[in-house]
Amino acid sequence: MKTFYASMFCVWFSAMLFNSCVKNDESPKAVSRIDTLTVKTSMKGWELYSWPEKNIWRFAFLTGTNRIKSLAEVTTEAGDMLLIRVTGIDSVKLVLNKIPPGESIMMIGEGWLHNTWKEQSYGALQLPPQSVVNEIKAYGDQKHITINSTN
Repeated sequence: MKTFYASMFCVWFSAMLFNSCVKNDESPKAVSRIDTLTVKTSMKGWELYSWPEKNIWRFAFLTGTNRIKSLAEVTTEAGDMLLIRVTGIDSVKLVLNKIPPGESIMMIGEGWLHNTWKEQSYGALQLPPQSVVNEIKAYGDQKHITINSTN
């Protein structure tokens, strides 16, 4: 009987240890970053990149500029133009709540990336399904933010 309880404790402890080591982007720390986010007007608007990862969509808001960003700037913390990177449409809406009315956002699609980045790899960057794009645009309309998409 002692062996059974010892085994159960080891299984439970291992599961707890594994769970604490797994990175979870939906953690309170990630949400608090959105809560403390302050966004000022951007002279050249914003760019919104997206890509699927497993069964979820990731999004990166970057400051609009006249230059083309690299894949690393969009998908990692490498770029200085990054406003914030979030997971899921609900988090996109939380960021849109922080963007001042009157701003414009360009959702960057695969066709634009192919034509602009030419030989450069754009990895898995692409627009989410049209229903998600429509939902983001509709939410932007509610917040008086112009959201366009390229494909």
